[in-house]
Amino acid sequence: MAPFRTPSITTLRLNPSRSQIDPSRETIYIRAEWGGEIYQFQFVPLRFEGSSTTSPLGKLFIWNRPEKETTYVIGVDTSDGVGLDRSCIEVLGKGDFYRNDFQAAEYNHDYINAFDLWPLTMAIGTFYSVMKGGRQCQPKLAIECRGNGEATQLELRKRGWSNFHIWVRYDSKRVDRARSNKIGIFTMQWFRDLMMDWLVKFLRDGWIDINSPWFVDEMADLERDEYAQEMKASYGGHDDRIMTLGFALISMYDLEIRAGKRSPKQIDNIRNAAKQYASYQPGSQALDRSKEVWLRPEPGQLPAPRRDPEDSFGERADDEIFSLDQD
Repeated sequence: MAPFRTPSITTLRLNPSRSQIDPSRETIYIRAEWGGEIYQFQFVPLRFEGSSTTSPLGKLFIWNRPEKETTYVIGVDTSDGVGLDRSCIEVLGKGDFYRNDFQAAEYNHDYINAFDLWPLTMAIGTFYSVMKGGRQCQPKLAIECRGNGEATQLELRKRGWSNFHIWVRYDSKRVDRARSNKIGIFTMQWFRDLMMDWLVKFLRDGWIDINSPWFVDEMADLERDEYAQEMKASYGGHDDRIMTLGFALISMYDLEIRAGKRSPKQIDNIRNAAKQYASYQPGSQALDRSKEVWLRPEPGQLPAPRRDPEDSFGERADDEIFSLDQD
């Protein structure tokens, strides 16, 4: 679990108190250099005594650390930052032949607005920028832009981030992202209905491993309106985490064919066969940093959006909770 100390680009109220910090665990240092400027962040480990006694607000919960050759998509939803709604970041990892998709990390806060959120998104996005095919790849950001999320997206673009969800209409005769001129998520009624049906299908059929107990609480708050047939949070509840994970999910799979979940017996048979007929695999080689790809725009230009290649995902890490500190 990690909070964020950000003296230069965000408010000091994001800093954890000394009593919250767990000195027995290592601090994670992050260096973001996507557009010429260098931003350095720290994920500061916090004490964790269980979800029932820990406030989930203002903390980054990490259940799966980034793994090489893994595809991640990050959903981002912003709020006004005055306590009435919540800004949320959800990291979704892509499953493969052996494993489900999985909730890798989560951040949620009710006093963070769109301009507070971009450095937190950059830090988390850089943390999950893993090596794939010999190059460092940014995870795709699916940012809700119908409200004030466009400010978060613009600040990230100005600082060199280039991998965003490309907005298309799925009822067009030709669904072609190359022809689209818009990036981001726009939660219109048709899109919300489509996204919620996808998310309910994945959750109901067990295709996503959910790690956040607060996400589960929000699932209990959801109800289907009998007349309008729309999914919504019941009065007094929240649906920020569910909506944000939905952004990441539909951005990951909207133009793909999802094969479906295999039974535990099928997975065990596959793993046993792999062990029995395993072939020689060379050890990992030293990283040649000269081959890393850093997408830097020309001075005064915004980077063009791009898509990450598809890939598989890796092993789980222990549950962790952090705060963010930016030098």
